[in-house]
Amino acid sequence: MAANTLGAQLLLAITLICCQRSATSDDVIAALDKGQQLLGVKTSWVTGESVYKFFGIPYALPPIGARRFEPPVAALEWTGVKDARVPGVICPQTSKEESQRLQSEDCLTLSVFTPDLNASLPVLVWIHGGGYHAGSQFNDGDASTLTRYGIVTVSINYRLSPFGFLSTEDDVMPGNYGMLDQVLALKWVQKNIRSFGGDPKQVTIGGESAGAFSVALQILSPLSKGLFHRAVMESGSALAPAAIERPGTQIRVKDFTAIVGASVGCTSANSSQLLQCLKGVDADRLKLAATAAEQKLGVSLIGLPRVETVYGFLPDYPKNLIANGNYSKVDTLRGFNAGEWSFAIQDNDNNGVTRLEFSLFFTALFHLSSFINNDVIVELVARAYLGNETDPFKIRDILVSALADLTFGASSLLELTKIVDQPGTQHYFYEFNYIPSGTARPAWMRVVHAEERQFVFFDPDWTSRSVSDKTVGQRVQTTWTNFIKYGDPTPASANSSAGSDAVRWGKFSKSNLETLQIGAQSATETFPRSFVIQLYEKILQILHMTTIVKFDDVIG
Repeated sequence: MAANTLGAQLLLAITLICCQRSATSDDVIAALDKGQQLLGVKTSWVTGESVYKFFGIPYALPPIGARRFEPPVAALEWTGVKDARVPGVICPQTSKEESQRLQSEDCLTLSVFTPDLNASLPVLVWIHGGGYHAGSQFNDGDASTLTRYGIVTVSINYRLSPFGFLSTEDDVMPGNYGMLDQVLALKWVQKNIRSFGGDPKQVTIGGESAGAFSVALQILSPLSKGLFHRAVMESGSALAPAAIERPGTQIRVKDFTAIVGASVGCTSANSSQLLQCLKGVDADRLKLAATAAEQKLGVSLIGLPRVETVYGFLPDYPKNLIANGNYSKVDTLRGFNAGEWSFAIQDNDNNGVTRLEFSLFFTALFHLSSFINNDVIVELVARAYLGNETDPFKIRDILVSALADLTFGASSLLELTKIVDQPGTQHYFYEFNYIPSGTARPAWMRVVHAEERQFVFFDPDWTSRSVSDKTVGQRVQTTWTNFIKYGDPTPASANSSAGSDAVRWGKFSKSNLETLQIGAQSATETFPRSFVIQLYEKILQILHMTTIVKFDDVIG
């Protein structure tokens, strides 16, 4: 035990060193709204800008014991000075990438980075990705890099996997605990961000992948209204296949919960008794049981946010909430990467892809969520994209686009067409095409999932990066922070700082589908595969069907 504790302390010390690659550092004190004091650290980038860093700030009580599988409770006030100089723990998860970080259920913390403690600056609250099963506030990149552009950044932890999303699908254990954590973190920001030089009336929420799903769901949730004012969604929307549990899912979260319970000795069919039993199970044992249950069921996209009215986070399905106008009307910047899921076919470089293999890839993709009508969806996709094409290399290239479209791009476009006409809002859409210098994989794979994050959080201390990488990083950061500050990624007054090849990024509309193609030389165009919007709308209808249908029944 002593060795484990020493190892954890060593890891935290190493993390602190890694997070402070700057030339100088000094301690600094910040006081929250109730007078609680935090000890942070002031550091400087190699480019000269200062940043104040405060790590591991609790926004909720530890969700342990009786508070496990319950809505979060706001953290208590403390006396004295709390040390916030060292990155804290992350939430329990099975991710191998995060296995070296210290994990604990007492993980509901956030970190704040600011260039000026006494200002009133726009704020970005970053919600990490990881499929609701993995990740942490440190996972997506160093959010403090964006403070160089005159904004305050906040990154948060929230409960994951079984701890955040187990549900018996009734009033006893409704689920959505991880999403409720996010809501409470946003409330904390509203109360306390002034203490860090932030303006609570200028809050943007942003995220990538499941973080983008989360942002989109926060837009739809009645619990989040008034807590933010703009949104950034990288590779994710509320209409994406894996954003929530859909009606047309064969294996439900209640089945997953029952299997997890049985494997840890909680076998009662009574939801209340099952809940009380699960609250007493050791966290590591529960985590391993969830991993084993996923393997037993043969699916990985299970234990997701779900429609429920007990807590009221998501009172209806996203498509219905959007249709009824029941959501926060905010400006959005969103998009996806040109080769999102191409890593799934990276072994097909030499021989290309046959028509049969094209269909098999999509069969495997939709099986991850155990959709009832997989076969019908796959047939729709194959007919829409392939036509009469037989060349295996052309089919491979089509598959790269189709995988990117149908995991993230098409759902984002469909969602945009449903909300873009709301008065008083403006929306911007991109496709990320810039491949980092020195990338070893073949060019046909394009930009894979999450690869844009390194440019959104581009670190000025990365002196070894190519001139092209640095230019794109500076341009992306300027564009993103312009949106956070002004609601416009390329305002005329700030355009000169966006890079020598900066282009005016116009608003998205149904008529123009304007898309910024982000590359070494960026340009705007009408999205080239507009047919995916209608295609995905049909797919979404099928994802909500609870009985097996035939192909001919859905194309009429």
